[in-house]
Parts: sequence; C-alpha cells; structure tokens
Amino acid sequence: MTWLGATIAARVAAVELLALLARPAMQSFATVSGGDALYLLQRSIWMRNTVVGDPFAPIDYFEAYHSTYGWSGYNYVLAWFHVVFGPSPYAAHLLSTLLFFAAAGLLFRIVRARFGPRPAIIGLLVLTTLPTLFVWSMTPLKEAPYLLLASTALGGAAAAVRAGWSWRGTLAAVLAGVALLMIATVRGDAATLTAVGVAGGVAIWIAGRSRLGLAALAFTALAAVVIVANVPQATRAFQGAVRFASFRQIGHVLTTGHSFRLLNDEHYFDARPQTLPPDELVAFMVRAVVRFFTVPEPWIMRGRSELLLLPQQMLWYLLIGFGAFGVVAGMRRDRLLASLLVAFVAAGALLIGVNTVVPFAVWLSAMGAARQIERGPSRWFNRVDFWAAFFVLVMIPAGVVLYIAFRTPAPRLDAVEPQKVYAPGRVVLRGRHLRPYLHAYLVPHGQTLVLLDRHDRPSQAQYLIRTPNDVELELPALPPGIYDVALLENVELVARLDSAFAVVEVASAPVGVVVADGRFQNVDPRAASPSQGATIRQADGAVAAEVLEVGRDTPQIDGIGPGYVKTWARIEGRVQRPAVVKLRCQVAGNRCWYAGQAVVADGSIDLPFAGGTARFVVDAVRPDAASVAAFEAPMADAIVDFVTWPDMERLVKADDRDGGGAQSWPVHPARIARVMGAERFVGEAAIGTDPYGGHFTVQQPLVRIRAVVRFARQPSGALDWRNRPLRVGGRFTFETPAYALDGTIVGMAQ
Repeated sequence: MTWLGATIAARVAAVELLALLARPAMQSFATVSGGDALYLLQRSIWMRNTVVGDPFAPIDYFEAYHSTYGWSGYNYVLAWFHVVFGPSPYAAHLLSTLLFFAAAGLLFRIVRARFGPRPAIIGLLVLTTLPTLFVWSMTPLKEAPYLLLASTALGGAAAAVRAGWSWRGTLAAVLAGVALLMIATVRGDAATLTAVGVAGGVAIWIAGRSRLGLAALAFTALAAVVIVANVPQATRAFQGAVRFASFRQIGHVLTTGHSFRLLNDEHYFDARPQTLPPDELVAFMVRAVVRFFTVPEPWIMRGRSELLLLPQQMLWYLLIGFGAFGVVAGMRRDRLLASLLVAFVAAGALLIGVNTVVPFAVWLSAMGAARQIERGPSRWFNRVDFWAAFFVLVMIPAGVVLYIAFRTPAPRLDAVEPQKVYAPGRVVLRGRHLRPYLHAYLVPHGQTLVLLDRHDRPSQAQYLIRTPNDVELELPALPPGIYDVALLENVELVARLDSAFAVVEVASAPVGVVVADGRFQNVDPRAASPSQGATIRQADGAVAAEVLEVGRDTPQIDGIGPGYVKTWARIEGRVQRPAVVKLRCQVAGNRCWYAGQAVVADGSIDLPFAGGTARFVVDAVRPDAASVAAFEAPMADAIVDFVTWPDMERLVKADDRDGGGAQSWPVHPARIARVMGAERFVGEAAIGTDPYGGHFTVQQPLVRIRAVVRFARQPSGALDWRNRPLRVGGRFTFETPAYALDGTIVGMAQ
C-alpha cells in the first residue's frame, strides 16, 4: 500500500522536523503535544538516570517517582527504552508511532476477517490519515500503548466467545484479561472503559441471538435503573461516579485550552458540587453523550488554527452518518464484532473518552461506507463520486454557513474610563460586541489569570451591560496598583485589556503596614536588585513597598510535593536572597492584602521593582508599631482530639505552641492551654496511600489525647490556623520541635 508507506514516512519526517524546530536555549527537546508529553519524557529520563547512575537534581528524583500525578506504568517502559538506547526523546515519538501502527494492523486483520477487505481498507485509510489521529499517533503519551492493548483485549474477547470452552477460547480469554490488567497499569480510567466495552459488547451479542436474550437485557437495564433510583447505597455510588466525572470535566474546563461545558455555568465559578440534583445529573449525562458526537461544533471554533479543523469536523459528521449504516450492516455480517465496536463507542460516550474511542468508531463508519459502495452504481451516478462530491460541495460549505450564521463575535475591549480610580467604585468599560452573562475579573497587571485555584482567584467586578459598546463595572475594595480587565464566557477567556486602570489609593479603611520576613527567589546572584532601600510607589507617589534589610545570598530551599506534604530540598544553581520588606496594605479579614495578593506566612507575592518583578516568599508577617490595632484578633479555646501512637502523650505539655510547617511560621500560632487527658484504644491507622488517593489501613494500638487549644479568631468567626480558617469538625496539624500531631476540633470550650 503506497499510501500506508507515505503516512509512515510523513510521521518520521514530522518527528525530524520537530527536532529541527527545538530551541535548546529554552528547553532540552520539543514534543508534539506540549506540556504533558514533555513532562512524561522528562520523568522517564529522570527514572533512567537513577538506573544508570547519572546525576540529576533532587527535585527531579521526587518528580520521577511521584505516585499520584502523571503516574503510569508506561513511564517505566520509556525509562527502560532510554536505558537501552540512551536518552531518546524523539525516538520515543517513533515508538508511539510503532505501537499505533501495530494496533491499526491488528484491528485491520480483525475487521478484514469478519467484515471483509473493503471495510478494512477504508477503515485503515481513515485511521492513518485523519489529521488529529495523525498527530495523536506520534504523541509520546499513554494513548498509543492503550490502543494496542485495547485492540488486543477486543480481539481476545471476540476469539474467546467464538471458541467457547475449548483450549483456544481459554487462551484467548487469558490474553484479553492480561491486556485489561496491563491497561490498568498504563491508564486506570481507560481500563474501566475497555472492560465496560468488552462486557457490553458480549451482552449485546447475547441479547441479539434471540428474543429471550433481548428481553433479558432490557429487564437487566430496567432493574439497574430501579435499583439506582431506590436503593440508597446504589444511588450514592452512582452519584459519586457522576460527581467524579463532573470534577474531571470541571478541571478540563478550568485549565488552559478551548474546552466545552457539560454543567450549568455556576458550577465552574462557584465551589465544586458536592451533589448534583437529579435534573442536573441527567442533563450532565445527556450533554456528555450528545457532545461526544458533535464537539467541536463549527460555530464554537475560534481563530484560524481551529478553522483549519472545519473540514475534518464535517468529515466526522459524515462518518457518524456512515456509522449508523455500518451498525446495521455490521450486525448482519458479524454480530459479535459489530456489538463489541458499538459497545466501545457507547462506553466512550458515557465515560467521556473521545480520544480513546475514535480509533474503534471508524471501523463502523468504514462498514457503512463499504455498504454504500457495495450497492453498486446508481442509474444516474456513481456512489463513490456522489459521496465525494457531497462532502466537498455540501458538507464543507454547510460547515462554513454554520460557522458564519451561529458564531458569536468575540468581544473586544478598548478602554476603561476613568483610568485612575478609588476602590470601591464604578468604571465604564468600552469596547465592541459586549454582551450579557459575561464575568469580569480584575487581575493585577502581569499576573496569569488562574481559576482552578478557587481560594486564590482574582477579584471579580459586578458586570452591568448598558449597550454592546459599553459596560459598567462595580469595583470591590482593591489595593493600590495597576489592573487588567479579563472577560470570561463559560469560564473561557474571551477578551483581556492590559493596564486597564489604576487604583490610586485604598479608599476603604483600615489601612495598615506590615513587616514581612522572607526571601526573594530566583535572584540572579550578579544582580544588585532587589537591594536594601528599593521601593515601589503608588500612582500618587506614596511608598507602597520598601526593602528594609537584605541578607547574604544562600542556596534556594524549595518545598516540593503536593498539598501540605512537602520534601524540602536545596535546588542547585538557584539562589535566594533573605530580606525584610515593609508593605502598605489594606487590612481585611485579618489579612494584609497587597495588590490583590494576601501577605501570609508560607505564601508568596510578586513585587514589581524597577529592576524587574521579583517573587518574594513570606516566612513570617508582623505588624509595625503603628498598625497593631488593625491586626488584633480575639482568642477562642477549642476542645481538640489528637489521635496518635502510644506514649506520645508524654511529650504533649501545656503552653506548647504550633511552630508551623517547614520554612514557615504562623502569625497567630495555636497554643495548648491545657491537656484534659488521654486514653488508649485499638483502631485503624493509615500506613500509606494508593495511586488513586485512597488509604491503606491496619488495626493498631493508638492513643487519643484530648486538650484545650487556644486559637486566634478570624472576623468571620472561624478559628485561625496558619492563616487558614478552621471550624468545629475541621482537622489540622500541630507541630513542635518535639512532635507533630493530627487533631480534630470536636467542640468549643466554655
């Protein structure tokens, strides 16, 4: 097949071009699909370095064996690939291509044996030439090995069902089971999809053999619906699965890129839903199934790069139409294979697994296209020529018409009036194509807009539209500084105006001054700035920040790891500069807010000095003598249960203070007022976590220490723990030089 050789050669040439386009001054190598692929390749090379003994940074050792984010058994395969051939990031792309074509060849043989040569040739042609699958086949991620293993599982399941209880059937079933287990090590969610696809395909095949089987399948489906609707445990399990899927979809939407929504708008801007009402649960599932087949609709495409995909999207719609014919024709030609392919597509639609299912869906479309060809030429036209002309003369123009007719012009921002304001206040935002239901965020100039972190979002302004050309924005209380205005629609950034306006002073009292001890990070050791006496001034000339003291440069210490579980390491080649900085800020919520950034221990702020913006990591915050009143906080006593190992109660004493985590000190440290008592018991203790966030627990002797702990109280009424709110039922960590305890607040002391 000349075209097959050409597609392989095109992929090899693309990888070679990728190597030529790499910029060594910015990164060691380039990848097809950006950050995820780059991280996976780097991680596998770091793992290789541990095997061969090559030196690398301590942070890289931590990242290489991280057990949650990005973990996959395929990392180890690539690591040994690098051990054998040396660090080979570009050859890893060709390894993915090799695995992809191995999977395509296996599916070709399976389809050819059951559907015939014509559907097999058409399916292979589409699979190897579709533009997105062309890129997908070279991506050094988990998709290519998954496709090969899933194809093996599909072929093994089909062979096992046909062979029955013979030794061939047993061997095929074992092969399918091994493939499923290997998929689970490569990509856990894909193993669920594959298992559902195989089981569903066999069930459809059994149901199609007789009316009794069809009735049994319908009864089973109805019984499952009744159980989920009426049995509380089943209802909670089903809602938990849908909630997990919604969390993943929210995460996709809130990360960089053009994504689509399946939930109501408020779930992307407010707290993630703990439960979904029944109507929203059904709507989420229906939208997921429908948009599995329709995304990206022509009218939601943005920019020239997405418009280039318009012909492929119209071809996808044509393939969907052929797929409907292919299901009917496939059931007549080989019910088992057609049932397996249909079940794979259905599982992908329900589990939102687009990329992992399309390589299986194309064979049904190929069967439908082959059926059209096999009907022979019409009296008036050749069917192949008809469908080719229909695609070029009807489908593509229809896509263009849909894009023009239903596309909403992107908003454009021109100016904010006035440009110097007091906050809170009101400004007028002028532009074009402004419309209702947009969200306006006020981002300190130069900062990246990040919505995924719900606790550290920029301030949001109330958006009041007057005409398509101007909008009123109600500004909340803001610290002095220069702000950008970002407009979002469906949590997607649609317009941003840099340096839109400046807040010249804080109009709402109180205004305080704090002194922050910490360190500037990523400082060039040859640079003088930031130096003692360096200042940042507001638009009205007042000093907003001043460097009081600067210490000697030291190797940088970074906390590596997720959440509060950190490994502290010295980072070679990076320098930090200890400093004491005085900041003029707005005091709100018992916090110092500087330019929209909370100045808190264990946090960081960006300070735009004349020599460049510097990242300042805060270790401790204290008010200056004139601002103490603004920071005074009432105290409250809470009853706390600490659960720990036996004999730890001997170390806990009254007046012990929480020292905070490594490299940080609380502003209002918690203190043990008195120890009420301790009792021993036998309970379950977590000794580790699995890759999915669960805990391994065993029965162990433990001790419960009950104590009265004194906290500062925030204005909201919550207790203050390391600058974070804490309430009854909340868990926290109490650390001293002698011990570290995990506690739960069980009540308030009278």
